[in-house]
Amino acid sequence: MDSLVKRVLARSIQADAISDIPMTMRNWGIVVNKQEQLGDRLPSLMAELQSPDLDQQRQRALNREAYSYLIAPEVYYKASLMAGLSGLFLSILQQYDLQPKDQKAIEKLAQFYSKSGARKFKDFPTAFAKFPALLATSKTQLAITKDILGRSKIRSSDLDGHKVMEAGPFKVINTGGFSLDVMKTCATVVKEAARLLSAKGLSKVCYGEILVSNRVNRKKEILAFYLPSKDEMFIRADLKGHEHDALGTMLHELGHRLQEKFLNSGIKKSEIYRMYRVIQGGHEAAEEDAINKLLEDPATAPKVGDIVVDPKTQTELVFEKLGLRHGKLSAYLHLKDEPVNPSNQISVSIKGWYQFRGVPIDVAKVGGFVSNYAATDPDENFAEMIDRYCQNKLHPTQVAMLEDVLK
Repeated sequence: MDSLVKRVLARSIQADAISDIPMTMRNWGIVVNKQEQLGDRLPSLMAELQSPDLDQQRQRALNREAYSYLIAPEVYYKASLMAGLSGLFLSILQQYDLQPKDQKAIEKLAQFYSKSGARKFKDFPTAFAKFPALLATSKTQLAITKDILGRSKIRSSDLDGHKVMEAGPFKVINTGGFSLDVMKTCATVVKEAARLLSAKGLSKVCYGEILVSNRVNRKKEILAFYLPSKDEMFIRADLKGHEHDALGTMLHELGHRLQEKFLNSGIKKSEIYRMYRVIQGGHEAAEEDAINKLLEDPATAPKVGDIVVDPKTQTELVFEKLGLRHGKLSAYLHLKDEPVNPSNQISVSIKGWYQFRGVPIDVAKVGGFVSNYAATDPDENFAEMIDRYCQNKLHPTQVAMLEDVLK
């Protein structure tokens, strides 16, 4: 296997443990076996703890033993990573020809063991109640992996011409036997992202490997993903027809890397937070300005008799008039084909009216959040701004704010 691929698969643990799948499986089996021993002991331990005849010394000894169950999730997770599971599943994807259902199962396991960790149970009753499920999960995962390896064949060649592909300063890694066309599409998106970032003086985030996978996050629609704990970048394989969206997502995720690796001082975190609050404070005013422009334009102003559909109820509604409700401008509507009277009348905010109409309220043009997602928190706002900044789609006032942070 190519040394670069080995290095990617072995990240965070011993390289020889990862590249040797049988050894890693044996190590995993040992970890699960220790969990099984705890499971075998649990009934008798619980019975003994409930005995009324315990002396203090024995009580303390049993409490120390019970603590093993309290911390079991955390211990199992750490022991599994030490056994090599953080790289095992990528190694399997790289080295084995898998059936589609088996590939999905291995990818699901890879996601499970790429989480930030597991917390201990909150108390002893919870630990005793939930430990059996933890044990069952670990045994099932081990059994599934053994079954898949037992019925799958190792690829005849680890390098078939497109396992690793250059994409500007990045190396795009094929983790699932994807075709040359798939790899080329991913590499094109990655290379363009690197070009746009470099043009803005942000080439320092353009390094390392981008791992290509069928799914890069628990949500199917995510096209790219950054894992801060390992400084790893992923991109989804099936980008055909979604290249433009994937480019924006890649820039967004590399924005997270920029913040995590290069702007993580207390001062910079404060600046990113303040920038978010400034935009947040101006967002409502920007939204109001954008709505006023829509109302002033004859082409987009509401007209008596206009019909819209409520997307939630699929009810057809007819526009009657504009008016104030609780001091805010609202659209008054009535149900289509129903008599016009107060009992048949409803009101929605003017923003809601335009949402029913499918008319975008582009607050970004007047200095609001660049997207609804940007309003989530300061980190997501920063990443969304980096995306728009690199594609020259950021409002000038926000360009100035962002460049102050980037200094």
